[in-house]
Amino acid sequence: MKLKLLYLILYFAVTGIVECRSHADGERIRLPLDTLVQKEFPSRHLPRVKRMWLNKSDTALADSILYNIGLYNVVVKKDREKILYNICRKYNPEISNEYLISFQMDSIRKCHDMYYPLGCYVHNGKAYEYYLIPNFGSLAYSDRRINQLPVTYAYQRSRHAVWNNHDILVYENPGDNVRIELRDMRTGKKHRFMTVDGMGYKSSYSVGDSVAIGSVCYSLDSIGGNWDFLYLSEKEIRRTVVPETVMDKLAACFKRNDYLLVDFWGTWCNPCIAGFSDMKVLHDEISGYCSLVGICYDSNRNIAKMDSLLSAHGIGWENIFDDDRAIDNPESIVCKLNIRSFPTYLLINRKGEMLLMDSGIVGFRNLRRYLAKLAKRKNN
Repeated sequence: MKLKLLYLILYFAVTGIVECRSHADGERIRLPLDTLVQKEFPSRHLPRVKRMWLNKSDTALADSILYNIGLYNVVVKKDREKILYNICRKYNPEISNEYLISFQMDSIRKCHDMYYPLGCYVHNGKAYEYYLIPNFGSLAYSDRRINQLPVTYAYQRSRHAVWNNHDILVYENPGDNVRIELRDMRTGKKHRFMTVDGMGYKSSYSVGDSVAIGSVCYSLDSIGGNWDFLYLSEKEIRRTVVPETVMDKLAACFKRNDYLLVDFWGTWCNPCIAGFSDMKVLHDEISGYCSLVGICYDSNRNIAKMDSLLSAHGIGWENIFDDDRAIDNPESIVCKLNIRSFPTYLLINRKGEMLLMDSGIVGFRNLRRYLAKLAKRKNN
């Protein structure tokens, strides 16, 4: 008996050491998943509820519109400086209480897509948290369209973990795959679609995906059967490389420089055209170490329009026309690189490695910061 006890003590001691080493060596990491609460993941935008009380009858709100949203019937009413959501239990037998939730107009004007947790729902043997999600849009004090506001609900199994200064939200909707979202706790920013240093980021990940957390690349290996743990493992960062067929078209654009910035735009894209002035300034700043080429993704009938816009804005760098008829043009650069939004900015080196790919105003700011660091490294 004593030998068995000693064996068990030694066994657990050894397995404990192995698990500690796995954290250090990056072989396997086990993160405990906790129940989601507001303070742990503030980017979920849980509402600032001023009042909440049980309401025994919905007769007081009979003059309001009754919204049928899946399993819910929610009454919405505007009362001076408040919006009232009445969640009627007689229409929703799975909830334990009947709620009348009041949102002050000030908070409505500042917040969007706010979630209010209502309880737990069991579906096919799985437990899901469920939320009321009032979508206030651009509601103003004088807005009389209160009864036209959309109201939705969400069932989710939601759990939460923290690793290397990142919030990790794991959630699943009935009938859907598990999704994982990350937020940098230092900056408050959530991951979104972009590529930095060859590592691709997404707004939501799936089990099996690679994800950069801090300066380390991890594989999202699996989730415990009881949603008690999230398992990660470190993996080597492999930079995303531009396909050879695309590099063949872009090789001459490098000229004497080691880096190439590609600006994806279209004559139909007003933000793209509005960004020409900033791009001209950037072009002058980076011309000593980075070349620039534009890719105009457009219809053949707009080739003349492209030339006219380039001339009107004094664009001096090369531009390549890319036919937007993807079926007839399988070699399209935009299609090969899976560009989905415009403007998109792509920075590559002569090896074809993606150093950065981002889009929109935020993407341009990130590009400028990255290029500034690149210039500093070259000067040193």
